[in-house]
Amino acid sequence: VIVGSSTVYICSQLNNFYWDANFNIIATGLIFPKAFSLSHSFGRRERAARTLARLKAHAVSLLWIFRDWDATPGSKPGYGGLAAENGYRLLQELLYNLRAYLQTGPEVSEEEALYYHDGIFRALTSISAYNRVTGEKSLNYTKPNEARNEQLLVRLLMDDVEQLRVIRDYRTPRGLHQSSQVIFYLSIIFLSPYWLNFCPEGSTSSCPAAYFNSVTFVVVLNSLYRIHDAMENPYDMKGLDDIFFTTTNELRRIHEGAKTFLQPYPFDPETGLLALSDPVERFEEVEQENNGHVLRAKGRPWEEAQAEANSE
Repeated sequence: VIVGSSTVYICSQLNNFYWDANFNIIATGLIFPKAFSLSHSFGRRERAARTLARLKAHAVSLLWIFRDWDATPGSKPGYGGLAAENGYRLLQELLYNLRAYLQTGPEVSEEEALYYHDGIFRALTSISAYNRVTGEKSLNYTKPNEARNEQLLVRLLMDDVEQLRVIRDYRTPRGLHQSSQVIFYLSIIFLSPYWLNFCPEGSTSSCPAAYFNSVTFVVVLNSLYRIHDAMENPYDMKGLDDIFFTTTNELRRIHEGAKTFLQPYPFDPETGLLALSDPVERFEEVEQENNGHVLRAKGRPWEEAQAEANSE
C-alpha cells in the first residue's frame, strides 16, 4: 500500500505523466493465475477432507473387525477384548504418527519427519500381520474369504495414508506462484500512471481517486495472496480453513464406548427382535426461529446416556 501510494504521488508531481490502457488485459494477467491457484488449493483441501473421512471409516471398520473376531476366551462379538485393545493401540499408533507427519513443516528436520514416516508404515505392517493372525485364531472366523476382505481394508487404509501424504508433499506449481508474485509487485509500480488516468484533466496532483484505486487494487490482490498461502498447506493449523485432524479422539471415543454406550443392541429373548423402539417414538421435529424444522430427540436422553456411561 505504501509503495503504491508513493509511486502514485511521484507520478502526480510530473506533468501529464499518466497513460490509458485496457484494464481487462492487465486483470487477466494478474487475477487469473491467482484465481487458478486458489481453486487448486481449495480442491486440495477438499480432497484432504474426503480422504480423512475415508481414513476414519476404514480405521473404525478394522477396529470392529478386531472386536468381533476376538479370540480371547470367554469373549463375545461386539463387546471387545484383548484383540480389540491391541487393534485399537495399533490404529492409534498409525493415526498419531500420521498426524505428526502431516503437520511437519520447514522448521522440522528431515530426520524427525522420517521418524514419523517410519512409524506410519511400522503401524501399517503390524496391522496387516495382526489382522491375519487374529482372523485365523478367531472363534468367530468361518470363511477364508473373509480374511481377504479384511486385508483389502488394510490396503485401502494404506491408500488413504498415501493420498494424504501426496497432498502434504506437493503444492501449487511453484513457477505459477512465483511468476504471479513478481507480476503483482511490478504492477504496483507500473500501474501508478494508469490510476492517474481517472483524475480530471489538470488535477492529477491532488486526486483522491488515483490513491483509492491504487490502495484497493493492492488490498484485493494481497488478500488473495494471503488466502492462497493460508490454504496451501491444509494441515499446518495456521489458517482459518485448515483441516482439523480429530480422528484420534473420535477413534478413542468409539473404542471406549464399545464397553458402555456403543455396545450392539441386544436381542429380546422372547420375540427375537432387537431391543430397540421405533425412532418415531423417540424423535420429533422442532421449529426454529427462522421457520425451519430440525429433528431432535425427545427429552434430554443424552444426559441419561452420559450418566449411565459414567456410572459404568
